[in-house]
Amino acid sequence: MEGILPTICALATPPGFGAIAIVRVSGKETFPIMEKIFIPNNPEKKFALLPSYSLIRGEIIDPEKQELVDEVLLALYRSPNSYTGEDMVEIFAHGGFYCSEKIISLLLRYGAKPAPPGEFTRRRFLAGKIDLTQAEGVLALTSARTELQARAALKQLKGILSAKITEVGEEMKELLAAVENEIEFEEKETLSLEKFQDQLRALSEKISHLLAKGEREIFIKEGVRCPIIGKANVGKSSLFNRLLEKERALVTEIPGTTRDAIEETFSLQGIPFRLIDTCGLRKRKGRLEALGWQKTRDYLADADLVIVVLDGSRPLTAEDKMILDLTAQKRRIIVKNKSDLKPRWSTETNPPPIPVSCKEGTGIEELKEEMKREFLNGEDEFYLSEMRHYELLKKSATALNRAATASYLEILAYELKTALSALSEITGATTTEEVLERIFSRFCIGK
Repeated sequence: MEGILPTICALATPPGFGAIAIVRVSGKETFPIMEKIFIPNNPEKKFALLPSYSLIRGEIIDPEKQELVDEVLLALYRSPNSYTGEDMVEIFAHGGFYCSEKIISLLLRYGAKPAPPGEFTRRRFLAGKIDLTQAEGVLALTSARTELQARAALKQLKGILSAKITEVGEEMKELLAAVENEIEFEEKETLSLEKFQDQLRALSEKISHLLAKGEREIFIKEGVRCPIIGKANVGKSSLFNRLLEKERALVTEIPGTTRDAIEETFSLQGIPFRLIDTCGLRKRKGRLEALGWQKTRDYLADADLVIVVLDGSRPLTAEDKMILDLTAQKRRIIVKNKSDLKPRWSTETNPPPIPVSCKEGTGIEELKEEMKREFLNGEDEFYLSEMRHYELLKKSATALNRAATASYLEILAYELKTALSALSEITGATTTEEVLERIFSRFCIGK
């Protein structure tokens, strides 16, 4: 870690009522500051004599007033065997507002500085204990709302993504070394790429494999935008309620009941789905319905998955066919509602429709399984949690594509360096202060 950073402190638990409050302190002056405000119950337990990972019971006092502030348990970590790589303590105090605030005020009085968001993890990164993807894994884990999000974050925190990126990067370095060797000793100015084609192809395939996962991982983190689309009175709101397992949307037999979109989020095996109950399309419509249908088209443009609802008890209409045409290029599931009634059409659709009866509740579980299948393809060995990863992988892939068509050795070497640089940015081997600030500012204070 370059330079001497100031000693920092922060509350690591939510403020307010609770059993325990944890205050973190990290930096070169951690122990000298603590010796001023902490008295161990056992006077023989001096900071200078205690090994890393020691737990000490004692009291926090205000030296100026000689007043007891709180009875605490203190965890001691010596550099480099701490979260940040610096000398560090964690103070386990009583919960509530006063004790933690008073302890922090004493720490600040005797030389510590308030820690910005994410500063402890930032110092862990700067100390070389984790790379940037692992730091982002910490953020993803503390932000996780579902089991799948938490599993994905833990794998990233364990360094599985880092290992994949590093593996590809090492192969690029080997290829670059071979190309630069040719530049040094080959007399010809041009070169047939045949001797490097196999290596370039293998690298491109590995990057493509990483990229193929990127879209799905964003869904795990951000959720799937999923509008329910169909003509008026086909059962969109009923299906919306069935999927949510609650009466969220108003359902009547009057066509056009839904004039404005209703949004709700629910989770399927860890993937959040942002369901949108949209305004239905019908021939005779007023100005409000026209505006509602335009809003539906906007939702359709931004959709990750579209659920098209058709009425299986009536022949397909011009509106149905228009909706099928509008959604033909989108990832979609077609629902044939009112399967409890006599079917009136058997037109082939792509994909084949899922029979559902919103009235009886049949077919709903099959629909949910299909929704999951669109985004879950077995257990994955690693995840991409950030759009930053995806964009840099695309940059690396583009450089490799240019390398495959290079006519000169120097151009091939340049494109390989560009591809390698993009991978280095993912792990943080090369980065900028702006990128670090953008990442760590999203953390909570105390982490």
